[in-house]
Amino acid sequence: MSDERCVCFKTIVTAANQECGDSAYRNSVTPKDKTFKFELVEEYNGDALGETKLLEHGFHGGRKWFKGWDTTPEEQKVKLTAIANAVKQDNDYVTLIVGNPDKQAAEEALDKIIDRIVRRQRQKDMSLYKEYMNEEFKINFRSLVTRMVETPSLATIK
Repeated sequence: MSDERCVCFKTIVTAANQECGDSAYRNSVTPKDKTFKFELVEEYNGDALGETKLLEHGFHGGRKWFKGWDTTPEEQKVKLTAIANAVKQDNDYVTLIVGNPDKQAAEEALDKIIDRIVRRQRQKDMSLYKEYMNEEFKINFRSLVTRMVETPSLATIK
């Protein structure tokens, strides 16, 4: 993960009113909304679409979900990585999730593991625990930890 926040790609719309085709990359049910299909033109290397400019246009890039968590983005990265690694080392992860063909049962088990790990961390990070009681925060937090667990390169601090 990087602290750099900007638009990195120039794309063109190649089709409209398309079914969402990223279900393989989602941890939840794919929305039924229609979307656009994009084609990569080139990587963007300018500075006109950095975080300041994006914020002017209402883009928050996910940070709004963690605004109540009283830590810096770097500390959040370290703590998220530690939680993702704790999930992978949990005995229930190996027995209830890895290789489980029942995706719904695996997702419910993973949520319980994340909940348990966050509860254990509450003495060390009460700010996280308090925010985790907020359902919207919890859903987004679980989603991010799940992505980190499923994508090993995301659970590595660089």
